[in-house]
Amino acid sequence: SAYRKAHGEPLGSWFSYMGGGPDDPDYMVSTPFESFADLDKGREGPWEAYEKDAGKNKMNEDRNLFRGSLVDSWAYLYSFQEKLSN
Repeated sequence: SAYRKAHGEPLGSWFSYMGGGPDDPDYMVSTPFESFADLDKGREGPWEAYEKDAGKNKMNEDRNLFRGSLVDSWAYLYSFQEKLSN
């Protein structure tokens, strides 16, 4: 909500997964970009927006709680291939 308040839009779209094994993801966040060059543009992240909204101490407290709840995390980069898309 802090990011949406600062920028008028969410940082990405959240999707939940149904089913799978214990090592499968429960959700993912997708942030679309127009081109690979857009990946190099600086933009405010969620913790920076939250710090501006709630203050540094509250941000650090909540970030530590969040990171302490993670068992593992990873990221993938997908590229849209128009010829292969339906």
